[in-house]
Parts: sequence; C-alpha cells; structure tokens
Amino acid sequence: MAVVIFAIAAIYSAIGQGGGTGYLAVMAVGGLTPVEMRPTALALNIVVSALAGWKFARAGRFSSSVFWPTVLAGAPCAMIGAWIDLPPPIYQTMVAFVLFYAAERLFKSSGLIKQSEITDVVQPNILHLFMTGAVIGLISGLTGIGGGIFLSPVLVLGGWVSARNAAGTSALFTLVNSIVGMAVVSSRAGSLPNGLWIWLLAAGLGAWIGSEIGIRGLSERAARRLLALVLCLAAMRSLWAALN
Repeated sequence: MAVVIFAIAAIYSAIGQGGGTGYLAVMAVGGLTPVEMRPTALALNIVVSALAGWKFARAGRFSSSVFWPTVLAGAPCAMIGAWIDLPPPIYQTMVAFVLFYAAERLFKSSGLIKQSEITDVVQPNILHLFMTGAVIGLISGLTGIGGGIFLSPVLVLGGWVSARNAAGTSALFTLVNSIVGMAVVSSRAGSLPNGLWIWLLAAGLGAWIGSEIGIRGLSERAARRLLALVLCLAAMRSLWAALN
C-alpha cells in the first residue's frame, strides 16, 4: 500500500494535485472501511499538497490573484460539505462525466500548443472566482478530497492561468480545504488505520519527487496531458464507486 501511495503522490503532485481520488481508490481495493477512508485520504492530501504547494509557490508557479478569492469562498463551503452525507451513486456518476469531459478538453487543447509555455492569460472576474471556489469547496467537502482535481481544469480551460501555474494554485487550495475537511471529520469520530505514518512518509517522498518533476521537467503541453490523464483516472474511480 505504501508503494502505491508513493506512486500516486508522485504523479499527482507533479501537477499540483493532492491525490485524494487515487488514495480513495486504492483504499477501497485494500479493504478499508468508509469510516477510515475519508480522514485517511484527507491526511495524505494535507502532506502532499503542503509539500507540492510550497515547492511550486517558491518556484513562482502560483497565482495569488486567483488563489485568494477561490479559497476564501471554498473553505467555508468545504466545511459545510463535510457535514453532509449524500447518496453517492447519482452524484458520483455526474462527477465522472464532468471529469471525463474536462480531460478530453485539456488533451485536445494540449495539441494546439506550439511553445513550451504560454503567456497569454485572461484576467477572471472576481465574482467568477468566488463562485468557482464556493462550488468546488462544497464538492471537496462532500467527497473527502481537496478539490484541486476540479479547480485545475477550470483554471486552465478558462485561460485564467497556465497549467504549470495552476499546479501551485490548486495545491494550496487543496491544502486549505483538506485541513478544513479533516477538522470536521475528526470531530465526528472518524478513525484512522494503523500504520498511517508509513503511508504519510511514502506520500511525502512521492510529493517531493513529483513536484520537482512538475517544476523542472514538464512543459505546458506535457502538464496539460498529464492533468488530462489524472482526470481520466479520477473519473474512472468515481464511476466505479457509483456502480458498486
């Protein structure tokens, strides 16, 4: 389990994701109970997104003008979502189709990029940022993931930031929402599996390596294609959960 968590953290952190959807899929296969899965995924998210966010921000791969409105609206909504228990099948099916659509759009857009980096971005309306943060924060609280998997494609497809700058922004967004979600879940007596510290160490090492690759080794085109792949994996996990 620790080896798989290391791999997930490395892949997801390269594009600023905490890896919550990946951890949930692995834990489901590993036989963890739902009571254990949600707080464990959040704990792993916190470690990975903290390391990745710090490294991306230090490298200048971060947009403060996008981050603050989204997180100020998203964090309270994540707290609300963490208190709500919804029947999962219909919701998870809808999430899967949204992620598949975003993956297709990102992969198609990557083929149009000729340079290793794009510089033209559109300055988003602050109201749009608040609305985006609120909706994604609510979803992140409901699902027990940080929300970066939803924020990154919105930022990139909207032209608000490049895929590489979306990495640092979504990582720190994930960090804040994961901390908020963890506080709520912990107060509701969620349990954590034995040996979690080994998984946290594996996730931290994966995040360190993955974020280095994201900063130094990914072009804009590669970042979009890797994000599209991760979105497909998250969509398949959501669809599998809805059908089982």
